[in-house]
This record gives sequence, structure tokens and C-alpha cells, in this order.
Amino acid sequence: MRYITIEEINKASADPLGFIRQSEGEYDLMLQNAAKQILKTAEEKPIVLLSGPSGSGKTTSALRIEALLEQWGHPCHTLSMDNYYYRDKNLVIPMDDEGQLDLETPLIVDGALLQAHIQSLIKGETIDVPRFDFVAQKRLEERIPLTRRKGELVVIEGIHALTPSVVGNAHDWGTGLYVSVRTRVKDPNGFVLHPSKVRLLRRLMRDQRGRGQSFEDPVARARSANRGERPSITPHERHPEISLDSFCTCAAPA
Repeated sequence: MRYITIEEINKASADPLGFIRQSEGEYDLMLQNAAKQILKTAEEKPIVLLSGPSGSGKTTSALRIEALLEQWGHPCHTLSMDNYYYRDKNLVIPMDDEGQLDLETPLIVDGALLQAHIQSLIKGETIDVPRFDFVAQKRLEERIPLTRRKGELVVIEGIHALTPSVVGNAHDWGTGLYVSVRTRVKDPNGFVLHPSKVRLLRRLMRDQRGRGQSFEDPVARARSANRGERPSITPHERHPEISLDSFCTCAAPA
């Protein structure tokens, strides 16, 4: 397990741009190694399943891997599982121990549609990707066509990208990639800031800029989100072919 001290962060941040360049350089090297590993089995496994808990940098990592592969001459698409969320009158979202909706449950993902789309992509058939409006909390009528041509890759990113009940059995056609904040921040008194707090800070910015929420909303849901991750998301960190520590990357712009 990696630790970084407050003193080290303060010393490095005396040169803010240099600190950013160093951190981004470290993460870019991790992504390059991940992309190289993906390419080793790209012909038989054209789908990359990128998972991790909320605020871990999945979208940022997926888009940067896509950019690297494109730069190296390997066409790639990124597909967000967020757009496969759905709400309807027949969907019963379970409650957690504190009476809040469990929004980390796999039940809120349209797994049947996603699995059908994955198989179509593998075959080279065109799919119509749905869009989910987080502000309105509903699926839009608009669809975006996507076709995977021969030799192209598709990165599917989302908290349940490695959940078999959502994506199916990916052993034969997918490469698993798990992203999360692993590094711990330690203060002079030995207090250790848990990575979940770093992820919460990222969610504050993401949800305020992109989902129409106040800072209070993700804070109020933090305990529920952490509990929801344990049974359905974090168990999958043990099995993927590739793992990344996203502590040193910056959040994707809105």
C-alpha cells in the first residue's frame, strides 16, 4: 500500500504546475502500460470493461486510454454505462440501512439491453446507445448510433462494468480493468485519510458541474454510497487483468 504525507504534498505544491505535470506523467505511464496490455489480446477480446467505485476516475481513464490507442493507430470508442441507467414504474430500488435509495445497486442498470449491445458490438453490428439525463432522472428519447468495425476496440466504463449480472460472462471477449484511489494521505500525527474521502471530493465537483446537484447532496449520500460499493463493486477489484491507482490523476473537465 502506498502512502504520501501532507509534508510531501505541500513541498511538491510549491511548484503547482510542476506537481501537476509530475502527477499526470505518473498516471500517463500507468495508462500506457494498461493500453499495451489491452493490445496483447485485442483481436480476441475487443471489449474493455473498466470498473471502479464512484469518483475513482473511470471516465477520465477510459477517455485517456482511448486517446492513447487512437494515437497508436488502434481505433477505439468509449461507452459510458451511465447511459444504461433507467427508471420506470416497475423498477423497485432497494433501500439501505438508513432508509436511503441504494443507487449503487446493479438493478438500476438495464443489463439486458447492455448485454445485447455488447454482443452486437462484438459482431460489428450497429447499436443505438441510450442517453440518461441525471438531472431529470430519466432516459431520453434520443439515441446515438455506434458501430464497432473490424479491428476497433470499445471501452465500456461504469461502476458495474465487471458485474456478471450486468455485463454477462466476459471471460472470452473482454479485458477487465479496475480503477480506484489506492494511495493513502498521512498527516504528521499519523492520521490516514481514507481514499473514499478523495473520491468524495471528486464527486462533489462532478455532481455539481454535470448533474445539477449541490455539494450537500453527495455528502449526504456518502455513507450510503460507501456501503453500496462493498457488496457489488469492490469485490471485483480482485479479478481484473489490469488495476490502476488513480490517486495522482486530475478529474476530467466538465
